[in-house]
Amino acid sequence: MLKKDIEIGKLAIAYIQKSDPFLPGFTAYLPEYQKRAILPLENVARKNRIGEYTWALMVSELETGDVQLSQTAESYFRQLMDCFLLASNIGGSTIRVMRVAHVSGNQFVKIAVDSQNGVDPVFECRQACEHMKKYTDFKIIIVKYERDKTQYIKNALYPCPKNAIREVIYKQDERTAIVKVKDRFIGLCKGDRKTNVTTASKLTGLHLVIKSESGE
Repeated sequence: MLKKDIEIGKLAIAYIQKSDPFLPGFTAYLPEYQKRAILPLENVARKNRIGEYTWALMVSELETGDVQLSQTAESYFRQLMDCFLLASNIGGSTIRVMRVAHVSGNQFVKIAVDSQNGVDPVFECRQACEHMKKYTDFKIIIVKYERDKTQYIKNALYPCPKNAIREVIYKQDERTAIVKVKDRFIGLCKGDRKTNVTTASKLTGLHLVIKSESGE
């Protein structure tokens, strides 16, 4: 049975079929809805390839029956969080979404939030997260944004315990940070297929290099 109702604003998986010279962008396909989709190039944050699957936000259904896509997973989760922060009367004047990071193929997303009035932003976002669960199967990890690079890196590497991170060497000129971690927490810090450290790198905007405390 075909799904006829398109849920605008829903995150969907799109299969990129070919480049479209008239957009410019891509012609894609939505397996869940069995519909053709249009993915404008200017709305894609990373370089997509024909034959790949990618996450995209469904914006509208066109008169042709095609679906207009826009944005990446990061934008989708930022919009959801902003929406539910306002709905829970926290609002942008108190809590700000600073960065969102998601690595293609993973089922979790990290959202860095900051407080404008000294409250704990991670605690304040718990209600918004509960609402967001209705709109995604992704695990949502809220991270406290810090202006101190070392503390922010430690936060971003959750679920690795902060006390397991022994030293952070930040190289500003290279946009790189070497993170020395207790040996038994190396796997947790990196994550399966290095997904945790890759997501943390995107969240901090730094290339994070994980090394064992012992130097092995």
